[in-house]
Amino acid sequence: MSGVSGMSMGPMGGMPESQMPMGMNGMPNVPPQMAGAEFQQHQRRAMRPPPRLPTEEDLQNATKYIESYTEGWKKSRNLDDFPSQHVPKEGLFIYNQVLDKLIQAIEDLEPNLPMYHAVVKNELAIHKLLVICITAQYQHQQCSKAHPRFIFNLNMLRGLLMQVQNAHQGFGQVLSALGAGARPDGGGRPPPPSAPQQQLQPLPPQPIPPPASAPARQVPISPPANWRKPQQAQALVSDAAASTPTPPPVSTPTAQAATPSIPTASPQTPKSPKNNYTPVKPKPTASSVSE
Repeated sequence: MSGVSGMSMGPMGGMPESQMPMGMNGMPNVPPQMAGAEFQQHQRRAMRPPPRLPTEEDLQNATKYIESYTEGWKKSRNLDDFPSQHVPKEGLFIYNQVLDKLIQAIEDLEPNLPMYHAVVKNELAIHKLLVICITAQYQHQQCSKAHPRFIFNLNMLRGLLMQVQNAHQGFGQVLSALGAGARPDGGGRPPPPSAPQQQLQPLPPQPIPPPASAPARQVPISPPANWRKPQQAQALVSDAAASTPTPPPVSTPTAQAATPSIPTASPQTPKSPKNNYTPVKPKPTASSVSE
């Protein structure tokens, strides 16, 4: 505990940044920049038994350990007594941006700390992570005040952010390896690899049907509709053209037919005198009487 407290006090006591003890890789004697495959290999060497997912009891014990250490560290130290760091006013904007990123990274990491402790089983690494979480949250509260006090300068914040990001990335790879290669029941590793192979095989045929279906839809839709309509339009135009020449000769006889309609009315008038002759016939009877 004394070694951890001394190391955690280093960054805030004027220790050079190159000697800052915030190695977030989870194992001693490992550079803080180590992440990814190297971090995973180092963890496998440190843990001789085969990796396995922790049980619920392991997670509960890890949670209790983290809570007890956090409370003990806060009681044994007063962050208000830490020396202040100078942050120029023109650099406050960038300082707050880096601090916000650090707080976000801590919020993403804190829920995984019990799992981290149960899997890695390295108290020194957990102590360093918890110290960063406590001090960064304190600095965030100070920046919300009208006259903030800074226990970290900009370079220190950037170093802490890098440590948390590396720890989160390396631990995520360890968890993915545990989820794919080990089970709490002690199952073997062959079944999980087959699952990604089955997932990779159906992926290639998926992009093939869309391009084939797209041209198939375009071919039947545009050509038939566009070609049938002009044929119908041409048929209508041809019929109209054929019907247009016939009306002129029909119109001329209609004018001639109108003229004979007049004489038809005249022959009806002479029929009336014929009716007049019928009553005139008795006149010869008068002549016969004179005889």
